[in-house]
Amino acid sequence: MKKNIKIVIASLIFATTCFGQTVTTQNQILLRTQTDSLNYTLGVANGDGIKNYYLKDKPLEEFIGVFMKYLDAGFATNNQFVKPDSTNKYADIIELGNKVGNALKTQVSTGLMGNPGLNVDLQIIRKGLEDGLRSNFSILSAEGAQKYLQETMIKISQQSISPEDKLNKTACEEFLAKNKLRKEVITTKSGLQYEILKKGKGSLPTETSNVKVTYIGTKIDGTVIDDRSKPKQALVFKLSETIKGWMEAIQLMPVGSKFKIYIPQELAYGIVKKDEIKPYSALIFEIELLSFEK
Repeated sequence: MKKNIKIVIASLIFATTCFGQTVTTQNQILLRTQTDSLNYTLGVANGDGIKNYYLKDKPLEEFIGVFMKYLDAGFATNNQFVKPDSTNKYADIIELGNKVGNALKTQVSTGLMGNPGLNVDLQIIRKGLEDGLRSNFSILSAEGAQKYLQETMIKISQQSISPEDKLNKTACEEFLAKNKLRKEVITTKSGLQYEILKKGKGSLPTETSNVKVTYIGTKIDGTVIDDRSKPKQALVFKLSETIKGWMEAIQLMPVGSKFKIYIPQELAYGIVKKDEIKPYSALIFEIELLSFEK
Protein backbone atom coordinates (compact mmCIF):
# COMPACT_ATOMS: atom_id res chain seq x y z
CA MET A 1 0.00 0.00 0.00
CA LYS A 2 1.44 3.31 -1.02
CA LYS A 3 1.77 5.94 1.68
CA ASN A 4 -0.71 8.73 1.17
CA ILE A 5 0.49 12.29 1.51
CA LYS A 6 -1.96 12.97 4.36
CA ILE A 7 0.40 11.48 6.90
CA VAL A 8 3.83 9.98 6.44
CA ILE A 9 5.02 7.81 9.33
CA ALA A 10 7.91 5.43 8.76
CA SER A 11 10.76 4.04 10.79
CA LEU A 12 14.01 5.21 9.26
CA ILE A 13 17.52 5.77 10.62
CA PHE A 14 17.91 7.66 13.87
CA ALA A 15 18.78 11.32 13.64
CA THR A 16 19.39 13.59 16.63
CA THR A 17 17.07 16.59 16.63
CA CYS A 18 17.05 19.87 18.49
CA PHE A 19 13.38 19.63 19.49
CA GLY A 20 12.49 20.21 23.09
CA GLN A 21 14.24 23.57 22.79
CA THR A 22 13.00 26.81 21.25
CA VAL A 23 14.14 26.69 17.63
CA THR A 24 13.98 29.54 15.13
CA THR A 25 13.76 28.70 11.43
CA GLN A 26 15.02 30.93 8.65
CA ASN A 27 11.53 32.43 8.36
CA GLN A 28 11.40 33.19 12.09
CA ILE A 29 8.86 30.48 12.87
CA LEU A 30 9.42 29.38 16.45
CA LEU A 31 9.16 25.75 17.44
CA ARG A 32 8.46 26.37 21.12
CA THR A 33 6.48 23.25 21.95
CA GLN A 34 6.19 19.58 21.11
CA THR A 35 3.08 20.38 19.03
CA ASP A 36 5.02 23.00 17.04
CA SER A 37 7.75 20.45 16.40
CA LEU A 38 5.24 17.83 15.26
CA ASN A 39 3.63 20.31 12.85
CA TYR A 40 7.03 21.18 11.39
CA THR A 41 8.28 17.61 11.10
CA LEU A 42 5.01 16.52 9.49
CA GLY A 43 5.62 19.22 6.88
CA VAL A 44 9.26 18.24 6.30
CA ALA A 45 8.49 14.53 5.96
CA ASN A 46 5.63 15.14 3.52
CA GLY A 47 7.54 17.78 1.57
CA ASP A 48 10.40 15.36 1.06
CA GLY A 49 7.98 12.59 0.04
CA ILE A 50 6.18 14.86 -2.43
CA LYS A 51 9.49 15.98 -3.92
CA ASN A 52 10.68 12.40 -4.43
CA TYR A 53 7.42 11.07 -5.86
CA TYR A 54 5.76 13.98 -7.67
CA LEU A 55 8.35 16.61 -8.52
CA LYS A 56 10.45 14.63 -10.97
CA ASP A 57 11.41 17.00 -13.83
CA LYS A 58 9.08 19.87 -12.87
CA PRO A 59 10.69 23.28 -12.11
CA LEU A 60 11.02 23.43 -8.33
CA GLU A 61 9.91 26.97 -7.58
CA GLU A 62 7.06 26.81 -10.07
CA PHE A 63 5.89 23.55 -8.48
CA ILE A 64 6.08 25.00 -4.97
CA GLY A 65 4.17 28.14 -5.96
CA VAL A 66 1.24 26.25 -7.50
CA PHE A 67 1.22 23.56 -4.81
CA MET A 68 1.13 26.04 -1.93
CA LYS A 69 -1.55 28.16 -3.59
CA TYR A 70 -3.92 25.21 -3.89
CA LEU A 71 -2.96 23.80 -0.50
CA ASP A 72 -4.19 27.07 0.98
CA ALA A 73 -7.35 26.83 -1.14
CA GLY A 74 -7.95 23.27 0.03
CA PHE A 75 -7.41 24.25 3.65
CA ALA A 76 -9.87 27.15 3.31
CA THR A 77 -12.74 24.77 2.58
CA ASN A 78 -13.59 21.17 3.44
CA ASN A 79 -15.68 20.76 0.32
CA GLN A 80 -14.75 18.06 -2.15
CA PHE A 81 -12.42 19.51 -4.76
CA VAL A 82 -13.36 19.11 -8.41
CA LYS A 83 -10.48 17.59 -10.35
CA PRO A 84 -8.94 20.17 -12.73
CA ASP A 85 -9.03 19.79 -16.48
CA SER A 86 -6.36 17.29 -17.50
CA THR A 87 -5.21 19.68 -20.24
CA ASN A 88 -4.05 22.13 -17.57
CA LYS A 89 -0.29 21.63 -17.28
CA TYR A 90 -0.59 22.15 -13.51
CA ALA A 91 -3.49 19.68 -13.12
CA ASP A 92 -1.63 17.13 -11.01
CA ILE A 93 -0.07 19.80 -8.79
CA ILE A 94 -3.42 21.55 -8.32
CA GLU A 95 -5.11 18.30 -7.34
CA LEU A 96 -2.29 17.29 -4.99
CA GLY A 97 -2.16 20.68 -3.26
CA ASN A 98 -5.90 20.72 -2.77
CA LYS A 99 -5.99 17.20 -1.37
CA VAL A 100 -3.25 17.96 1.13
CA GLY A 101 -5.04 21.17 2.14
CA ASN A 102 -8.32 19.27 2.58
CA ALA A 103 -6.57 16.62 4.68
CA LEU A 104 -5.04 19.25 6.96
CA LYS A 105 -8.39 21.01 7.27
CA THR A 106 -9.95 17.74 8.44
CA GLN A 107 -7.26 17.44 11.10
CA VAL A 108 -8.27 20.80 12.55
CA SER A 109 -11.31 19.06 14.03
CA THR A 110 -9.80 15.61 14.65
CA GLY A 111 -6.44 16.86 15.92
CA LEU A 112 -3.06 16.66 14.22
CA MET A 113 -2.58 13.12 12.91
CA GLY A 114 -5.85 12.14 14.61
CA ASN A 115 -4.79 13.17 18.13
CA PRO A 116 -7.34 15.55 19.71
CA GLY A 117 -4.70 17.04 21.98
CA LEU A 118 -2.55 18.31 19.11
CA ASN A 119 -3.52 21.46 17.20
CA VAL A 120 -2.85 22.04 13.50
CA ASP A 121 -0.64 25.07 12.77
CA LEU A 122 -0.79 25.66 9.03
CA GLN A 123 1.99 28.25 9.02
CA ILE A 124 4.47 25.85 10.63
CA ILE A 125 3.38 22.93 8.42
CA ARG A 126 3.81 25.11 5.32
CA LYS A 127 7.34 26.02 6.41
CA GLY A 128 8.13 22.36 6.93
CA LEU A 129 6.68 21.47 3.52
CA GLU A 130 8.77 24.13 1.81
CA ASP A 131 11.93 23.00 3.60
CA GLY A 132 11.24 19.39 2.63
CA LEU A 133 10.54 20.30 -0.99
CA ARG A 134 13.71 22.40 -1.21
CA SER A 135 15.82 19.83 0.67
CA ASN A 136 16.57 22.50 3.26
CA PHE A 137 17.53 20.28 6.17
CA SER A 138 19.25 22.88 8.33
CA ILE A 139 17.00 22.00 11.28
CA LEU A 140 16.83 18.24 10.71
CA SER A 141 16.88 15.71 7.89
CA ALA A 142 13.88 14.07 6.27
CA GLU A 143 14.87 10.84 8.03
CA GLY A 144 15.08 12.72 11.32
CA ALA A 145 11.59 14.12 10.76
CA GLN A 146 10.22 10.64 10.14
CA LYS A 147 11.89 9.27 13.24
CA TYR A 148 10.77 12.15 15.44
CA LEU A 149 7.17 11.78 14.27
CA GLN A 150 7.11 8.07 14.93
CA GLU A 151 8.78 8.09 18.33
CA THR A 152 6.86 11.11 19.64
CA MET A 153 3.46 9.88 18.50
CA ILE A 154 4.13 6.49 20.11
CA LYS A 155 4.94 8.19 23.42
CA ILE A 156 1.80 10.33 23.20
CA SER A 157 -0.40 7.37 22.36
CA GLN A 158 0.96 5.31 25.21
CA GLN A 159 -0.09 8.05 27.58
CA SER A 160 -3.67 8.21 26.32
CA ILE A 161 -4.84 5.07 24.54
CA SER A 162 -8.64 4.92 24.38
CA PRO A 163 -10.58 1.81 25.53
CA GLU A 164 -11.68 1.20 21.92
CA ASP A 165 -8.12 1.39 20.59
CA LYS A 166 -6.91 -0.87 23.40
CA LEU A 167 -9.49 -3.51 22.43
CA ASN A 168 -8.44 -3.27 18.78
CA LYS A 169 -4.76 -3.55 19.71
CA THR A 170 -5.43 -6.65 21.80
CA ALA A 171 -7.59 -8.27 19.10
CA CYS A 172 -4.92 -7.73 16.45
CA GLU A 173 -2.15 -9.09 18.68
CA GLU A 174 -4.21 -12.18 19.49
CA PHE A 175 -4.99 -12.73 15.80
CA LEU A 176 -1.32 -12.58 14.82
CA ALA A 177 -0.26 -14.82 17.70
CA LYS A 178 -2.72 -17.49 16.55
CA ASN A 179 -2.02 -16.99 12.85
CA LYS A 180 1.74 -17.54 13.18
CA LEU A 181 1.09 -21.07 14.46
CA ARG A 182 -0.34 -22.17 11.10
CA LYS A 183 2.17 -24.27 9.15
CA GLU A 184 1.64 -22.23 5.97
CA VAL A 185 2.79 -19.04 7.65
CA ILE A 186 6.39 -17.83 7.75
CA THR A 187 7.30 -15.21 10.35
CA THR A 188 10.31 -12.90 9.93
CA LYS A 189 12.44 -11.31 12.67
CA SER A 190 10.46 -8.07 12.37
CA GLY A 191 7.18 -9.86 13.10
CA LEU A 192 5.92 -9.79 9.50
CA GLN A 193 3.98 -12.94 8.60
CA TYR A 194 3.46 -14.24 5.06
CA GLU A 195 2.19 -17.16 2.99
CA ILE A 196 3.47 -17.97 -0.48
CA LEU A 197 0.40 -18.39 -2.70
CA LYS A 198 2.43 -18.44 -5.92
CA LYS A 199 6.22 -18.36 -6.30
CA GLY A 200 7.61 -16.55 -9.32
CA LYS A 201 10.91 -17.22 -11.02
CA GLY A 202 12.09 -13.69 -11.63
CA SER A 203 14.65 -11.60 -9.79
CA LEU A 204 14.04 -9.81 -6.50
CA PRO A 205 13.38 -6.07 -6.21
CA THR A 206 15.34 -3.90 -3.81
CA GLU A 207 14.27 -1.04 -1.56
CA THR A 208 15.06 1.49 -4.31
CA SER A 209 13.12 -0.34 -7.03
CA ASN A 210 9.99 1.00 -8.71
CA VAL A 211 7.51 -1.87 -8.45
CA LYS A 212 4.23 -2.69 -10.18
CA VAL A 213 1.71 -4.66 -8.14
CA THR A 214 -1.93 -5.66 -7.85
CA TYR A 215 -3.35 -6.26 -4.40
CA ILE A 216 -6.33 -6.42 -2.08
CA GLY A 217 -6.13 -5.35 1.55
CA THR A 218 -8.38 -6.21 4.48
CA LYS A 219 -8.66 -5.79 8.22
CA ILE A 220 -8.37 -8.92 10.37
CA ASP A 221 -12.18 -9.28 10.29
CA GLY A 222 -12.15 -9.45 6.48
CA THR A 223 -13.38 -5.90 5.83
CA VAL A 224 -11.85 -4.70 2.55
CA ILE A 225 -9.86 -1.47 2.92
CA ASP A 226 -8.32 -1.25 -0.54
CA ASP A 227 -8.80 -3.26 -3.72
CA ARG A 228 -6.53 -2.98 -6.74
CA SER A 229 -6.71 -6.64 -7.68
CA LYS A 230 -7.44 -6.15 -11.38
CA PRO A 231 -4.52 -5.75 -13.83
CA LYS A 232 -5.86 -2.38 -15.03
CA GLN A 233 -5.76 -1.16 -11.41
CA ALA A 234 -2.10 -2.06 -10.92
CA LEU A 235 -0.17 0.38 -8.76
CA VAL A 236 3.36 1.57 -9.61
CA PHE A 237 5.47 3.16 -6.88
CA LYS A 238 8.95 3.36 -5.38
CA LEU A 239 9.28 0.62 -2.79
CA SER A 240 11.06 2.85 -0.27
CA GLU A 241 7.97 5.08 -0.13
CA THR A 242 5.56 2.48 1.21
CA ILE A 243 4.85 1.10 4.69
CA LYS A 244 7.51 -1.10 6.27
CA GLY A 245 5.48 -4.32 6.00
CA TRP A 246 5.14 -3.92 2.25
CA MET A 247 8.75 -2.87 1.85
CA GLU A 248 9.99 -6.01 3.59
CA ALA A 249 7.54 -8.44 1.98
CA ILE A 250 7.93 -7.31 -1.63
CA GLN A 251 11.71 -7.67 -1.42
CA LEU A 252 11.09 -11.37 -0.71
CA MET A 253 8.97 -11.79 -3.87
CA PRO A 254 10.47 -12.81 -7.21
CA VAL A 255 8.60 -11.30 -10.17
CA GLY A 256 5.39 -13.25 -10.75
CA SER A 257 4.94 -14.13 -7.07
CA LYS A 258 1.74 -13.74 -5.10
CA PHE A 259 2.02 -13.54 -1.32
CA LYS A 260 -0.52 -13.14 1.44
CA ILE A 261 1.03 -10.97 4.11
CA TYR A 262 -0.05 -10.24 7.68
CA ILE A 263 1.35 -6.94 8.91
CA PRO A 264 1.55 -6.05 12.62
CA GLN A 265 0.66 -2.46 13.42
CA GLU A 266 4.32 -1.56 14.03
CA LEU A 267 5.02 -2.29 10.34
CA ALA A 268 1.82 -0.60 9.11
CA TYR A 269 0.30 2.67 10.38
CA GLY A 270 0.88 2.14 14.09
CA ILE A 271 -0.91 4.63 16.30
CA VAL A 272 -2.28 6.64 13.39
CA LYS A 273 -5.94 6.45 12.38
CA LYS A 274 -5.95 6.29 8.59
CA ASP A 275 -9.37 6.58 6.98
CA GLU A 276 -11.27 3.47 8.20
CA ILE A 277 -8.12 1.87 9.65
CA LYS A 278 -8.09 2.22 13.43
CA PRO A 279 -4.92 2.85 15.46
CA TYR A 280 -2.92 -0.29 16.28
CA SER A 281 -4.47 -2.23 13.40
CA ALA A 282 -2.86 -5.32 11.92
CA LEU A 283 -3.53 -5.52 8.17
CA ILE A 284 -3.74 -8.35 5.64
CA PHE A 285 -2.82 -8.05 1.95
CA GLU A 286 -2.69 -10.38 -1.02
CA ILE A 287 -0.04 -8.88 -3.28
CA GLU A 288 1.13 -9.96 -6.72
CA LEU A 289 4.39 -8.52 -8.04
CA LEU A 290 3.97 -7.95 -11.77
CA SER A 291 7.29 -6.28 -12.54
CA PHE A 292 9.87 -3.85 -11.25
CA GLU A 293 12.61 -1.52 -12.41
CA LYS A 294 15.78 -1.01 -10.38
